[in-house]
Amino acid sequence: MHSELRTGLLLVTALTTSVLTAGPVQAVPTPGAPPMPAALKPGTVTAPVFPLRAVPAYSLTTAVAARVRPYDGSPDKRYQVPTPAGSQLLWGDWNRDGAFTPAVFTSGHWVIYDAMIGPEPVASREFDFGAVGDKPVVGDWDRDGQTDVGVVRGNVWLLRNSPDAGTTWRRIPFGSATDVPVTGDWDGDGRDGIGVRQGARFLLRDIPSKGKETYRYVFGKRGDVAVTGDWDGDGTDSVGVVRGDAWHLRSESTLGRPNKKNKPTVSTRIVPRPADPAATPAPWPTPAGPQAAACPTASAGVSNRPQIGATVRPSLLLDKELPYDAAGDVANDPVYHVRASLLESERYLVGAQYLERWYDKRNQTYTDILGRFIGAQQEYAVRRPAMAALTAAVAARTKAHNDTVVGRTRDDVIRYADWLVRSVACEHVAITPGGWGAGWQTAHWALLDAQAAWLIWDYLTPQTREYVAQMVVYEANAQLMRGVEYWADASGTVVSPGDTKAEENSWNAGILELALAMMPKHGEAANWRRRGVDLETAAYARLSDVNSGEVVNGVTLADRLDGSNIYDDGTVENHQAVHPDYMTNIQQSWWAADIAGLAGKSVPQSAFHNAATVYGAMTAVQFAPGGASPAGNGLFSEPGGSIYRPGSNDIYYPQGSIWGSVRRAHFVSFDAHAYAYGLDSASSWPARDALTQHIAGQQTLVANNGTADGRTYSFDPPTANAQDSYNGREEYAASQLAAGWLALYVSRNAWDKQFNLPPLNRTTYAPIGPLTPTETGWLGSTRSSSPDGERLSP
Repeated sequence: MHSELRTGLLLVTALTTSVLTAGPVQAVPTPGAPPMPAALKPGTVTAPVFPLRAVPAYSLTTAVAARVRPYDGSPDKRYQVPTPAGSQLLWGDWNRDGAFTPAVFTSGHWVIYDAMIGPEPVASREFDFGAVGDKPVVGDWDRDGQTDVGVVRGNVWLLRNSPDAGTTWRRIPFGSATDVPVTGDWDGDGRDGIGVRQGARFLLRDIPSKGKETYRYVFGKRGDVAVTGDWDGDGTDSVGVVRGDAWHLRSESTLGRPNKKNKPTVSTRIVPRPADPAATPAPWPTPAGPQAAACPTASAGVSNRPQIGATVRPSLLLDKELPYDAAGDVANDPVYHVRASLLESERYLVGAQYLERWYDKRNQTYTDILGRFIGAQQEYAVRRPAMAALTAAVAARTKAHNDTVVGRTRDDVIRYADWLVRSVACEHVAITPGGWGAGWQTAHWALLDAQAAWLIWDYLTPQTREYVAQMVVYEANAQLMRGVEYWADASGTVVSPGDTKAEENSWNAGILELALAMMPKHGEAANWRRRGVDLETAAYARLSDVNSGEVVNGVTLADRLDGSNIYDDGTVENHQAVHPDYMTNIQQSWWAADIAGLAGKSVPQSAFHNAATVYGAMTAVQFAPGGASPAGNGLFSEPGGSIYRPGSNDIYYPQGSIWGSVRRAHFVSFDAHAYAYGLDSASSWPARDALTQHIAGQQTLVANNGTADGRTYSFDPPTANAQDSYNGREEYAASQLAAGWLALYVSRNAWDKQFNLPPLNRTTYAPIGPLTPTETGWLGSTRSSSPDGERLSP
């Protein structure tokens, strides 16, 4: 045995021993504090979307603070929409997207927000209607599904029938100049009426027109602040008053003077006013539901689309056997040590990292994802929790988890994954206006989040299932509206120097594979399959493939490809360098095998196109130090040789790495996939042996991090940044270990229960060009690719 290998195994064995003797399970609250939900029967159908209901909220100088959860308590959601001094905040569905978002009125000037999530929401438009001294009012005056604007001047209501500048639609005298105007759909007919509060008396009219009030009654005390809203989600608005911290909410507005047979109920909520002296009651219409079980910013469009959550086919390959002999010589089995490393990362994510990053958010049913980072760093905001969720879900559903090792129960870990999954899906653009999605790399983030959801599908509520399913369909259909991307064109001319499109094609194919596994009978399934094959074939296509007669899924490469993304020797150019990290990203195509195994399907032939060539290049390609690189004007660095060093944990980066050269988890996953699926036929170093070395390197990083909490990198930020400069390095390493473990688990429990090539689907799938939004059945638009964004991401 090589001395370095022996040292690595000793480190791993010692670390594993210490892990297995970890202390008792921690009694730390997990997000979504209710008990573990009972597993839902796959395919269970319930109403997945709650109707709009108004919840107590305050407009502040710098934000909106709302109490979404039931019962009494302080505001638990905060959105960065300011209401400056002298302004008033109102709510409306300004663009018929089904979501109620803010408008700020200041002396006749309106500022409209069509979305309010993110670190600093940006106003959608501004216009003038009204004048200094006018009182603003809003409502759907003409029952067209869009909130309109208006002002009250003296006792005259000046109403527009749209939320924009223009002439007055109606002039309505109603009430007196000293009254407080109120609006709402008092009778549930879909059209908002008008009203005023005179002292303690409300006078309400069902329609926005001249005439006598329809309802008149006293409610509250003189000096109370009047509020209106649909307090119980029955489609009818009612009145309320706020007195100090107490919100007194009347059940019906159509009931006038109460009597024994005709008496409305009154509910009282204690929602302390925020410290901001400008805090003003401004109830928010949200679909969060009576128990805050739904995404509070979700659009009604979610319920207007065909409901698909219940059509998802869950995996039947969960909670099976370990992919190694637990009674065997585990000290020398790299598969065993992949599990040990996964448990370390799991322990960190649900332990120290959770306490540092998420503990103070634990009482939020849906935590704010996008608000944690500025817009230019959206990847960190979404991808990091998605990777953490996937790590937790993989560990919990593949027999990897151990309560004692991790310090949390398996149920806790599933609940944590559920909390992250639903929070990420909630803020996707398919669910929340202004959310993330349909952009560069977002298919990858959606894949990570949705795969985590799919693994714990039987524990998710129908609400979360629907959000995840619609997110997946949105991102999958976005791929149908794009073409396949290439680094070099069909003539061999490099059209994107230093920026391969290999990884983009492979991660975009991933969401299609998952969509097919989850929803094989969806109306776009056939197109998903065709586009997935196109992307997988092109992802790591060589220059020589463009004119090749080799057949992949029934079509020659020459007929399918319009370019290439790697060199003929299997190496890859990215970041203006021949880059090993981006060679390992071919495993994103191999994830199709993980997903197919979980779904009980064969693997598309395209998923393994050039797999052996790329893996073999790690040892077959030799680099001469000082030699000219084909990627830009750089030279190959010392000491030269091959990227992998057989018998060693070392990795040679011919032109360096912007992420750091000590990272090992992605090589672990790369090796694990090659070992699990028999993809190392062109390598002089068996994948199992490479895995043995690289998992030892991963464990060495953990052993030397300066803590005992399971993190991969040093607790010292500058040191950790030198080891891996990526902002989400811990989640990235954890998710790579989870991916490698999942491949080993799937290979052993699906098909022939051996680590070799799985059965391939060689069916003919003809190439498909970009479809229009109408052809996909999804009317959303996609966002452009972003090479600059790519440079933020490993």
